Amino acid sequence: MFSLLSTTRIKVLALPVLVLSTAAIHAQVDPTSPAQIKWPLTTITGSDTPIQACTAANYGQPFQRTDVSPNKWGTCGADGWVYRGNGATGVPNGRVVTSSTTAACGEFIRDDASGTSTITLPSLAAGCTVAVQRGVSAGVVTINPGATSYDGVTTQLPQGSSLFVWTDGTAWHSNSPLLAGSGLTLSPGLTGSTLTASGGGGGSYTNLVASSTSDTTVAIINGKCTSGQAYLLSTAATLTAGGTINCPVVFSAGGMWSAGSALTVTLAYPAKEMDGPWVHFGSNVTIAFTASTQTHAPFEWWGAIADGSTNNYTAMQACIAAKPVQCDALLGQYNIGTALSFTNSNTGIHGAVMQYPGAGSMIVQTTAGADIIDAAGGGVNSPLYNLHFDHFTAKHSGTATGTAKGVSLSYTQSAVIDHVLVQDNIENFHLLNFQNGLMIDCDSQWAGTYTSGDIYGLRVDGTAAPQSAAFVRVNINGLSSHGAGAVVHGYYGSGTSLNDQWFQELQVSSTDLEFELDGSALSGQIAGFDITVLDSKFDGAYTNGVKVTNMPSSSNSAVTFIGGECSLQPTATSGVATCAEVQSSTAVSFLGMQFSQGSHSGNQGWLAAFHAKDSSHLGFIGNIVTPSTGFECAALENVNYSSVSSNTCNLSGLGASAGPIINVYGTSTGNGINSNNIKGGGSSTLALNFGASAANNIANDNVWENVSSSPVADANGTNSWNSPSNSVINGTIKNNALAGTGSRIVCAASDGTLSSSGCGGANGTVTYTSSQTASASDNGKLVIFNCSAACAYTLPATQPSATWSATVQTIGSTNATIALGGSDTYNSGSSVPVLLKFNPLSIWANSATSTDYRGGTPPVAGSNVTITPAANGQTFASSGGGGGGGPTTFADVTGSRAVNTVYQNTNTTPMYVSVHVSTGTVSSICMIGTIGSTSTPNLNTFQYDISGSSAARDISGTVVVPPNWYYTFTWGSNTGSCSWAASASLGNWIEGH
Repeated sequence: MFSLLSTTRIKVLALPVLVLSTAAIHAQVDPTSPAQIKWPLTTITGSDTPIQACTAANYGQPFQRTDVSPNKWGTCGADGWVYRGNGATGVPNGRVVTSSTTAACGEFIRDDASGTSTITLPSLAAGCTVAVQRGVSAGVVTINPGATSYDGVTTQLPQGSSLFVWTDGTAWHSNSPLLAGSGLTLSPGLTGSTLTASGGGGGSYTNLVASSTSDTTVAIINGKCTSGQAYLLSTAATLTAGGTINCPVVFSAGGMWSAGSALTVTLAYPAKEMDGPWVHFGSNVTIAFTASTQTHAPFEWWGAIADGSTNNYTAMQACIAAKPVQCDALLGQYNIGTALSFTNSNTGIHGAVMQYPGAGSMIVQTTAGADIIDAAGGGVNSPLYNLHFDHFTAKHSGTATGTAKGVSLSYTQSAVIDHVLVQDNIENFHLLNFQNGLMIDCDSQWAGTYTSGDIYGLRVDGTAAPQSAAFVRVNINGLSSHGAGAVVHGYYGSGTSLNDQWFQELQVSSTDLEFELDGSALSGQIAGFDITVLDSKFDGAYTNGVKVTNMPSSSNSAVTFIGGECSLQPTATSGVATCAEVQSSTAVSFLGMQFSQGSHSGNQGWLAAFHAKDSSHLGFIGNIVTPSTGFECAALENVNYSSVSSNTCNLSGLGASAGPIINVYGTSTGNGINSNNIKGGGSSTLALNFGASAANNIANDNVWENVSSSPVADANGTNSWNSPSNSVINGTIKNNALAGTGSRIVCAASDGTLSSSGCGGANGTVTYTSSQTASASDNGKLVIFNCSAACAYTLPATQPSATWSATVQTIGSTNATIALGGSDTYNSGSSVPVLLKFNPLSIWANSATSTDYRGGTPPVAGSNVTITPAANGQTFASSGGGGGGGPTTFADVTGSRAVNTVYQNTNTTPMYVSVHVSTGTVSSICMIGTIGSTSTPNLNTFQYDISGSSAARDISGTVVVPPNWYYTFTWGSNTGSCSWAASASLGNWIEGH
């Protein structure tokens, strides 16, 4: 506050105007904050709540029920749609009280209590706001926040002053009312509050000296404001001499300088205004601020009126010429008929808070062919510095003509364009050598009728000097329709130098060419022209979502699109429509983007997500392509050394005969088509095409689903598409089913070279007739040895490769053998298997170590077994005796065996003994036998029961007698159903060996 020596009045607005600081250039509108978005009033009948949802996104939105009297008013809040007032005052959610009360969220309360009263704040809820106004002069209003923290005023609320209380969810906050400081008296009232200066100092000044009509020269003014005083201009004075005022100046209503002839007044200190803004600079007076000391100056000081009809060019240009850091545009429409020109550094325009679209501060050009804002330095070596434009709209009043530009900045450095909407210009934003510049949250639109010529949303021209800039959240909204002769460009970059441009969240919609880089003016190899487009959206492109042409080769430069999406909406009846078009360029990449195509009119000659022509070192990697009809995933025409990899192309919406999905044609060479997942439209879809001149391209590890039985066409025949590394679902790669002359499956050798002949199944066969050392040429083959004399297949100490494998077969009159070279091992052992004639043995180099081979093992004949190999099978036979697997026959032993007599198994293998009862008439015989390792066996007792009629029969089971062990049978004790059978004897034992 300033101390006043003279009486002046300040009109205090009943409602506050929120102004964003220029320091907060990155601030965004918060849709959940009622303080930042004014939601429209919703009217309802027949129900107590609106039909739409009440969520955090529209807290504060008012509603009115009109079919009841009096009308009911309410708002959306954390507690839903709730009535918060009766609307009797004519203000939504407003009421007048004469005693203490509790406020509801969204209420405006005028307290007319004549004595002391208290307004209690509601329960804390996110998005809750309350406004309180003191109505009568005698009342004292106290704000009671309850137990919640509160940083605002409680009792010092003057009459007519309004307190706006809001919460961040954890505490209450409020604005501060107008209070009288030192040297001032305050006379509050409902229609305005009057501040009267009673002398003394205030603010940063010791005191103020009043102006007079007799202050006709700058020298007189300097003579009055001595000893640190400030000069208060509150009267009209006609100056006869100018100069520099060496003390601060404070303006008030009625204070204005004019002159009979032209003169200049320079202000050495920042000027301030106590009320208004009012007109303070009249005819023939030119104001100059010293060395950017004036941060803000409203256009109104020079007589501008934001009424939508006055031509404000002269007043606004005078403010710009005075060189404040920014000229301020208030809410309203400033018409001009001539372009505003900026020729000084450290200046710009600051507008009021914008509420898109069309609200806030607007600068409207009424001359169809004129620019709106032109800022131009003197060239590459004398640019303008530190320009700052924010929070306003610049538009033509109708359809622009000629070369009319909205905001044009030429030869500038460190310029900022923030929250600026430019509409209806031939070039909405034109940036020529916009070095180290920054665009944030800007919009480009058209609403006029355009029938011919080129129209640009954002044109960046790098002519004659480096071009470097950052563009963040720039929205370019095109025309839904325009004349056939007009071409709408979203972003267009060109010039002799295109350096270091960064785009983030760029959004372009409904234009012919949404993002276009034209390097045709570039010469030779350009270093450092890195252009990065991150998480951007190209929506509804008519011809090209992205078009890059004539970008030269460079060892350290690239054009890269990362993330985001492109959707194609073609309308032309001929030509080529693509989401990503690259021509005559190098080092351009599209990474992790989503490509799609909507419905379209006309009959486009050709459509593709990605089309490249006459280019090299490109990348189309990790993208998702999901079109509807008539779409190729990627097409390479005369393209070299580029990669189409790791893409998902779901073209299932295409017709069965569509394709190719990936097309490599012209003189394309050295390209890699790897690890793509392709889904076609049906059994006739061609997944991959190599044209007649396309040579030496590689396709590996792709998956082709729902494509033709011959998914690859290779008319040239020199391309590599390895059958084992490419998978086909609902289709088959066949050597005899491929389209094109000379087509074949090409296989890679272990050293990475490609075979020029067919693979021959797994990899064919090779036959040797003498000893051979395993080599890379054997990889994947059946190695046949047809030897008539001793021969060996040596596995070398140095393995042919870490992925080497072969299958070995011996067929000659003399069997080949396997030998280990050096200290290598086989299955981690030092022994090698013995080859069995005609029996293939598979061997692999162990990838985990370079000194071990892994492989199968052939069958080996054991004791009493013979193996007879033949070309049609192997015969296994037993040569007699017993074995681990048991006897195949039993033989009678001569004579009978006596009970309680010890016998011995003299064989080297177990013996199997069966017992037959030759005599006996008892119904049940219980027999217990023992075997052991001594002449008196006493181990492994076994028991057999035979029951039934008195007939002789075999005892169930077989006794196993270990080698060299003794055995005997004896009658057992009478247990269970067993009984003595003394008359029984054992006869005709059967012993099997």
